[in-house]
Amino acid sequence: RQRLEEDGTHVVELEGEAVLTASDVIVPRDPSSAAFPMVAALITEGSDLLIPGIGMNPLRTGLITTLQEMGGDIEISNERTEGGESVVDLRVRHSQLHGIDVPAERAAAMIDEYPILAVAATQAEGTTRMLGVAELRVKETDRIAVVADGILAAGGTVTYDGDTAIDGVPGTAAPVELNFMDVAGSSTGAFLPTGNLTDSFGGIDVTCMDVAMPMVIG
Repeated sequence: RQRLEEDGTHVVELEGEAVLTASDVIVPRDPSSAAFPMVAALITEGSDLLIPGIGMNPLRTGLITTLQEMGGDIEISNERTEGGESVVDLRVRHSQLHGIDVPAERAAAMIDEYPILAVAATQAEGTTRMLGVAELRVKETDRIAVVADGILAAGGTVTYDGDTAIDGVPGTAAPVELNFMDVAGSSTGAFLPTGNLTDSFGGIDVTCMDVAMPMVIG
């Protein structure tokens, strides 16, 4: 059993000597993987995207909350429980985003989504400040430095010293090549690895997305 206390503490309780049996389990879809099409829809004019079956564990939904605070049109519907967790469908529409201060206490709930949030921030009005993200500088790579280099190369404005601030320039839409060498970052720089919106495998049309495992076919 698991529960979330009022102070935000996540408690997991286990009872020993359980007899395990096989069962059919619906695994909620990963909100980290959903982050990339979600941001793509928000910053692409005319987009209207439905992403079904996304897990809404409160320790994993920091990016959704942040994008909504930035003005993102993200509609949550069809709430249900699957695989023991809350699951919803997300409808995401193109939106004019605006910069905000992302609080440090939210970092744990979106630590792997900061690279793709940085892309959204480049297309937002004003400055987006990401607080308490120093951990990203000591993961597999210095993700903050790599993201900053990519944005600077495309003409954006980034400052960082423990925290990160990104000035958005809506309408520029300059390509940003982000070359990461770890699982969380590779997705941001190569969202469509084949360069095509759709590819055909065995007569089935699919969209390939590089989300670092190493590729998801949707």
